[in-house]
Amino acid sequence: MRPRAGGGTVGPEDGAVPARTTSRRDRPRRRTTRTGVPVVPSPAPQRSAPDPAVGPPTVLFVAASDAAVSPMAAALLARRASGRVRALSAGSAPAARVDPAAVAAMAEVGVDLAARLPRPLTADAVHVSAVVVRLGAVRGCPVLPGTRYLDWPVEEPAGGDARPVRDELDRRVRGLLDELVA
Repeated sequence: MRPRAGGGTVGPEDGAVPARTTSRRDRPRRRTTRTGVPVVPSPAPQRSAPDPAVGPPTVLFVAASDAAVSPMAAALLARRASGRVRALSAGSAPAARVDPAAVAAMAEVGVDLAARLPRPLTADAVHVSAVVVRLGAVRGCPVLPGTRYLDWPVEEPAGGDARPVRDELDRRVRGLLDELVA
């Protein structure tokens, strides 16, 4: 009941609308842009198991620089998979070029990385990937629901010899490929 200007009270029996019981803080806040246009959140992307009709599953190898271990791993997987799996690589802070030691080590097994340039890591690359393999200390890799993440403690080649790293990556890639195509 509220007081009436001439005395008495105004209540529901007088046809008055009762006061709001919720404050503005209780209502959900509408987000808008600077110009006042409402922001409509987009739904979270839905993921499902890889569909052979759509194409092979994608594996993204992520390293800090995308200059040695990630392009080597992607090239080894692409070579062994023969089209059954798509392999990508990226770096959270890409270098200007691929490490010459990695190029030389891969040339020994018949893979040419000489013309390849390091690529930056993007959310789109993670989004299209069924598996993301983080190599070494990677920062800033987006984590999306429905994506499988693997952490391989493989370090960048030291001392100019990338053969031991290449052989370790090849062993791990074979195991991953067996899982993906089984």
